[in-house]
Amino acid sequence: MNTGALCGSSYLNEAFQNLLLERLEGEEYLEQGGLTMRGIVDAKVVEFENSIKRSIDVVDGNQKEAIGITYLKPNKEKKFQKNRLNLDQ
Repeated sequence: MNTGALCGSSYLNEAFQNLLLERLEGEEYLEQGGLTMRGIVDAKVVEFENSIKRSIDVVDGNQKEAIGITYLKPNKEKKFQKNRLNLDQ
């Protein structure tokens, strides 16, 4: 048995991580109280792995998710609400 192999689930986590890094680019104001962008994203990837990913219905193409991010400012273009990053499926 090969342990530590990358599987589909790992690729989803990596894609989610890259999506968050891309969407949060330029939002340096989030780095407060010792938080770093990488730390914020890493925490959200853990949340994605343990909760969000398991609740997504891949058949329902209209499903939306909101990722809670402290200090996030509203931005209509980026689909940000106060403290929430909105994702379409």
